[in-house]
Amino acid sequence: MQIDLSVFQNAIAFPLAAMTTFAPPDLRLSAGSAAQDTGEVLPNLNDGFSGAAPDAGAYEIGAALPVYGPR
Repeated sequence: MQIDLSVFQNAIAFPLAAMTTFAPPDLRLSAGSAAQDTGEVLPNLNDGFSGAAPDAGAYEIGAALPVYGPR
């Protein structure tokens, strides 16, 4: 599957130069995008998906973002 940057909720700037510094982008998918429900089930990795299949992205649409670091 080939997708473009329009599948993300927020605009993602495509770097024009290889060494450009950007703030970390928000890589959550937009609901209804071409990447929704198109992923493969990976046991013990994306078991908690909603919909027909996992989303083809770093985060499942509508799921809470993971918390990293000390709590």
